[in-house]
Amino acid sequence: MSENKKAEPKSVSRRDFLKDAGIVLGGAAAGSALLLTGCREEKEVTKTISAFVCPVCQAEFDSLGALQAHFDVSHPESGATPTKSSYISWNEDECAACSRCVMACSAIHTGAIALQTSGIKWIDSQEFYGFEPRMPLFCQQCSQPECYFACPLKDIALCIDKKTGARYINETGCNGCGECVEACPFEIPRVNIDLSAPIAERKAYKCDLCKDRENGPVCIEVCNRDALTLVAAEGRL
Repeated sequence: MSENKKAEPKSVSRRDFLKDAGIVLGGAAAGSALLLTGCREEKEVTKTISAFVCPVCQAEFDSLGALQAHFDVSHPESGATPTKSSYISWNEDECAACSRCVMACSAIHTGAIALQTSGIKWIDSQEFYGFEPRMPLFCQQCSQPECYFACPLKDIALCIDKKTGARYINETGCNGCGECVEACPFEIPRVNIDLSAPIAERKAYKCDLCKDRENGPVCIEVCNRDALTLVAAEGRL
């Protein structure tokens, strides 16, 4: 079972780039260009790329690293590339769909087992009662986090942990506007708002990789089938 992303990649204008700090990949044909934001970096960059094009000055580079270095030096006012983060990988062959990870996540973050406030979500469908198990959905801690760039209170509400790189919600700074939810590139957003809470008290929430926990993500610790793995930031594209 696989999950679909939102149907179409977003188009990039200079204004959108300045807002989202995205990077455009320029191929031989204009139609093959992709917006490199969020988890598309890990999932969609599979086509042959002839050049990496800076959307601010249109300079071309042979590698993404060279483009990022140019962008940070020549266009610092447009926003720097955030620190990369580890992320949680799920092995469907080992998963028993027991929900231990989902329950542990909500318990350690809220003090209660409540599926609607867990940072891990499930895809539930009729296939579960037939042949396929439920599929847990984990935030991929995107290298170019669209939720972070969309937040009007960036670094106050939606923040990046300096030590771990985790993208996390600071509840005391969040006003529950939902911009981060809308910006998530996945069809089922990894950022959520508890709609059961009174409107004035609603806050966004998402996986923070248990950044303040000595033993790391609790979901990995409680999984007794080794279906979850923490992939180091260095292993990302």
